[in-house]
Amino acid sequence: METPSIRTDFIPRQTSIKTPYGRGSRNNYFFLVSVIFFIVVLLVWGGLMVYEYILKKDNTSLEESLKKHASENVDTELVNELEAFDNKLKTAETLLNNHMNTSLLFNLLEQDTLTTSVRYVDFSYSIEDGSVVVSLSGEAKSFASLGYQKKVLEDNPKIINPQFTSFTIDQEKGFILFNLSYSVDKSVTSFGENI
Repeated sequence: METPSIRTDFIPRQTSIKTPYGRGSRNNYFFLVSVIFFIVVLLVWGGLMVYEYILKKDNTSLEESLKKHASENVDTELVNELEAFDNKLKTAETLLNNHMNTSLLFNLLEQDTLTTSVRYVDFSYSIEDGSVVVSLSGEAKSFASLGYQKKVLEDNPKIINPQFTSFTIDQEKGFILFNLSYSVDKSVTSFGENI
């Protein structure tokens, strides 16, 4: 049988228990900071809500005041006259922008025709999909003149896709007969844009 061991010292032995979070005061400090931050956020949010309410109230009172002063100080007869005049101006602007100045087509044709070697004998135009389509018949002294005439037309940004077709040689006169068609943007002939 074993004899129980007798302790020879009188100092009690304590086993230390370590908490995984360290001291409890750190947890209390973090909790206190979190609560204070939450209260500050709530106060700021509440202040912003009150400020928004005040701004909306001021805005509605200003609108009412402005309407009141406007109705007292506005001459309704003058406003009606100005509205009628504005409608007339808009109508005139629409008429000017839709009016076609065909003389501008002739100016464009005159500017880009090689007068010494090419001449036109027939001219017509039509409006298709917002652009003006010009159709011409003409005579040229040579194919070289026609080539140079095409280059001149292609170099003009106002003339779109010039096409020479139906080449025939007139043996009697010694000319080359041809047809020409190209498109011109409608803004080129718009009376309102070229005033």
